[in-house]
Amino acid sequence: METQGPDVCGEISEEDEIPQDNATAHCSIGQDEMVPLGESDSDELSNDEWDEVDALQEDDEEIALLSELKKMKVTYRKLAAQKRKLKARLRKMRRPQVFKKRKPTPFELRDALDMCTDSVDAFIKALSMIWPKETMRLFTIIAYEREKNLKPGRYSDEFKKFCTYFYFTCPLAYSLLAEIYKLPSRNALKNMASAIVFKPGLQDKTVDFLEAKVSALKPLDRFCSLTMNEMSLTPNLFYNINRDEIIGWEDAGNGKVFKPATKVFVILAQSIFTKWKQPIAYFYSNSSFKVTHMRVLLMKSIRLLNRFGIKVVNFISGINSKFVQLAKILNVSPEEPYFYVESHKVFYIFDPPQLMKSTRNTFKRNNFIYGEEEASWEYVDLFYKRDKEANINFAYRLTDAHIRLSNVWKWDLRYAVQLLSNKMAAGINMFSRGLTPLMPAEAKHTCVFLDRFDKLFDLLNSNRLRNDLKYKRGFKNTISQRELLREALEYLRGVQVLSPSGEDVTSKISSLRCWEITIEAVRLLWKTLKREGFEFLLTRRLNQDGMDKFFNAVKRSTKSTSSLTPIQFYKSFACQFSVDFIHSESQSYDLKYAKFIQRMKAARNTNTKKYTKRVMYIDDRHLQYRHANIVELNSLKYMCGYLIRRSLVVHSCEVCQQFANDYDALDEQFFIRQLETDSPHELFVLFIRSLNTLFKNEFRKAAISDNVVLHLLNKYAGASFQHPCDEFPLKFVLTLHARMRIFYTLKYVVLIIVISFNTLFCIEIVFVITAQMEPVFDTPLSRVKLTENLRTQLSELEMLESMFYNPGEIRVDDFNALREIRNFVNGTNDIIPPFLDITINLSIENLKYEFCINLSHEYPDVEPDIYIRNHKLNREQHAKINKGMSDYIGKLEKGEVCIFSAISWLQDNASCFVELEEEVPVKKVEESDELIRLWIYSHHIYSKTKRREIVDLASQLKLTGFCLPGKPGVICVEGYKRDCEEWWQAIKSMNWKRIFCKISEECKGGKEGSFLKFDNFEEKIFQNRDVKCNHMDMGELHKFLGMHNCDYIFKDLFGVDSRNNSAF
Repeated sequence: METQGPDVCGEISEEDEIPQDNATAHCSIGQDEMVPLGESDSDELSNDEWDEVDALQEDDEEIALLSELKKMKVTYRKLAAQKRKLKARLRKMRRPQVFKKRKPTPFELRDALDMCTDSVDAFIKALSMIWPKETMRLFTIIAYEREKNLKPGRYSDEFKKFCTYFYFTCPLAYSLLAEIYKLPSRNALKNMASAIVFKPGLQDKTVDFLEAKVSALKPLDRFCSLTMNEMSLTPNLFYNINRDEIIGWEDAGNGKVFKPATKVFVILAQSIFTKWKQPIAYFYSNSSFKVTHMRVLLMKSIRLLNRFGIKVVNFISGINSKFVQLAKILNVSPEEPYFYVESHKVFYIFDPPQLMKSTRNTFKRNNFIYGEEEASWEYVDLFYKRDKEANINFAYRLTDAHIRLSNVWKWDLRYAVQLLSNKMAAGINMFSRGLTPLMPAEAKHTCVFLDRFDKLFDLLNSNRLRNDLKYKRGFKNTISQRELLREALEYLRGVQVLSPSGEDVTSKISSLRCWEITIEAVRLLWKTLKREGFEFLLTRRLNQDGMDKFFNAVKRSTKSTSSLTPIQFYKSFACQFSVDFIHSESQSYDLKYAKFIQRMKAARNTNTKKYTKRVMYIDDRHLQYRHANIVELNSLKYMCGYLIRRSLVVHSCEVCQQFANDYDALDEQFFIRQLETDSPHELFVLFIRSLNTLFKNEFRKAAISDNVVLHLLNKYAGASFQHPCDEFPLKFVLTLHARMRIFYTLKYVVLIIVISFNTLFCIEIVFVITAQMEPVFDTPLSRVKLTENLRTQLSELEMLESMFYNPGEIRVDDFNALREIRNFVNGTNDIIPPFLDITINLSIENLKYEFCINLSHEYPDVEPDIYIRNHKLNREQHAKINKGMSDYIGKLEKGEVCIFSAISWLQDNASCFVELEEEVPVKKVEESDELIRLWIYSHHIYSKTKRREIVDLASQLKLTGFCLPGKPGVICVEGYKRDCEEWWQAIKSMNWKRIFCKISEECKGGKEGSFLKFDNFEEKIFQNRDVKCNHMDMGELHKFLGMHNCDYIFKDLFGVDSRNNSAF
């Protein structure tokens, strides 16, 4: 047996260098002694290998040869591993050594910068010899900023604004440098941007931000879509101290209106090529925006974006009636799905997800007929029942929510997509086939309908370039994609929608036309984008998903489950604007930071300069606006005491202390303790009263101005006040008074505005409440006069109670008010009581009257408020009797009690005003004896409800004639003219595609036997068996007319001579 060593062990080339300590000699197999290779010995063989050797049953020479062969294999494996390591080492040693100057690491530069604070110029000059020019520009700015602020993280606003722009330049690089040099974090940049004031409308500050962002975008990133939508708000008014304005009024960008905002309208731009989106503007409105206003805002926004380099190529809207009307105003049609803005073509696209939901909702209520195909919801319902009973569910995601469609899930996209899907179509198709089908064969048309809209939505909702589903790939206008869009357009133009009653409602379904406009707009948009360099289009970016995410983010930031208030939306908008503004994906930009810093500085500082120059600062740290409840029943005293005390904090001298010595009993929460102080100073009370009057007169104008307090201060200049001290801080008191009245006026407005959205009504109620709580404001009565009047009222009440002593005859509506009046008169309470309300039940000539009395604090010096009720009087009679009472009281002498006199007048004169049974003259309607016959022509009559209504109404009015349903529909009705006109008014008010009275015949003689052709009114059906349609047999109709001597009317109805009736 001959064996060659190299054949077994492999070859080792001479070029391979092996270290001497591991070198071994070549051996020749067959010699008596084997030279061991390396350190191998007999222990290298396993027990299994030795068992195999023993099993060979050969001679001793062969056994020894095989043993040595095993040792060589094990040894060779070790040498091969060593050989690979040595070769790698050798290659590394043979590489040429290139010696370069080592660049300093960022950490070494940071340490060097900290050590060289005194010689930054020299350090930068030396460093500029190593680093590139652009890198040195950035490092120079950081170095000089650190020189001014030795503490890390303390940077100026200008530097933070520069960092914001640098973040757009390269987000990844900025994140790395921010950790090394402790630059402003992403949250710090976001907070800085959110501090900018964003008012409603297209503002210059927004334009500055957009210009900065556009300059950092690639060419293809500048192609974007514009979308707009509105969201409901909870009416609320909020006074912002820093901006000195009230937030919550209607504001469309051109000034505030004195109406609370219940809607917010947002305009948003989103990229077509990348994922960025940016809100542009928002507008507050008391109701939904008008279409004309929406058009103006749309055109203005597109011009603004185009001016700064953002190319708006399409507009995305919802499918509600206002956006459909907007499309008509812009002359958008399926043939021309675009409009022009300064010779720039903008394509109009309706939101595909909303179209999908609308199609599902329409399909549930109606049947879709296309040629011989009829898709019906009943097959979907039947499939769900059959699949639910099966052991293995075909559509396992289908639930009751998909079929029942409650208001909660009606507009959820996933339910519409899962129902109008290919899986549903496959399941229905499977159940309608086989030897024992579970569904009728006609269900296959529903399968085609579901599959068609599933593919169409996949094509208009692609989010990736490559996808396993053919139609969910990026749009490239391939042959299959073009063919699908062409088939979809043909289907939408030829489909017919029928209601369950058989009525054609195709013209009422606006979503079909919106589908056509969207499909054609996508086809034409692709041609435009392809010329600009687009290789594909992700159609999911052509919907309102960006707007929905923005609204969700705004709601999520406030953690509110209900509708947001205007102030909540204002703060959330600023925050979300900064988040979208900071977010960036691109990395190749230029550092034009100087211009950016200049614009940001102007945008940041313009909102406070005007206010701080003209209005003094008030230290209101001790005034808890949210928790303190200053406005109480005796609020004038509270207000005067608080204002005096706060004025002493600003300026305190002996004269001021003596003037304010009555207010030392005020505690920390600004409440005075009862019976511890005297009445307020007369001069100061009159002054505050005049300020309250000015506030009430000017609040409506001031509330919608940008500087509320400043506006009020200008009006307060008309109120004169002479204080004993010349250094009394009058401007401080005026400003604090204006703020307090604003806060507490809005406090009551917000409470009432939730119930009523009428702001004028709310403000009036607030001032009425204020008048009742502050009677001293509007009443010149002194305490003595008020006590005298209240004592007189109590005396008169006791007299009336003695006269009407029977139970239920006299009633005090509020016994608490009566108790407070008695306490005030007795001097045990200083709180001014409310008005007294009394009700007296009278019985006059067996009729019951309610005599309602309201006594103000000025009674008996002024007339009481009296109202008389009787359940058998109508509105006009109530007005007459109450006017008579008012005229009688006006003639009485002022200053004397008059309640008993008014009751006596009612007892004497009630019979003059009350007429229980009025004889209304009945006009006799002369019945006309004129007869008339109407021939009605309709496009079609299918609905069973309408057919039944036609026959029933004619029978009730005793009319004769007939009704021929089908296409076309013919109705003949004859009888008295008034009855025929009443019948025709009721019938034509129904929902018809087309119906009109074609011929009217009259007979003024009134001879029924010669004019009336029919005995009764009935429905006639002449079915045409040769044609599979709903057309009636016109030949049979002609014969029927001839039997009733009416065949002369055939030519007038159909324009065909009766001799040619064979054509029918």
